[in-house]
Amino acid sequence: MTSTVSVDCDAGRRLGCRTLCCHLLVRLDPGGREQPGGGSTPKGYVDKDRSGRCVHLDPETSRCRIWERRPLVCRGYDCNSDFMLQVVLR
Repeated sequence: MTSTVSVDCDAGRRLGCRTLCCHLLVRLDPGGREQPGGGSTPKGYVDKDRSGRCVHLDPETSRCRIWERRPLVCRGYDCNSDFMLQVVLR
């Protein structure tokens, strides 16, 4: 029997939960893409640092540096439906 562990994802992310979501590929919706100079095509994803984490993750606190203006996909992420996080929590 598989059970689901329910956690308060929003509170965890604000506190610096150190889980998997900051390692995911974050695709930006068209309205959330910054327009680069020089007529280039806007990037459709959030960059990663050398360790593979989101560039907006503070490595010392494990908290999001842009929490109040984070992308829509991050705002809508529900860790309780993330299969890999459930594996880690069990």
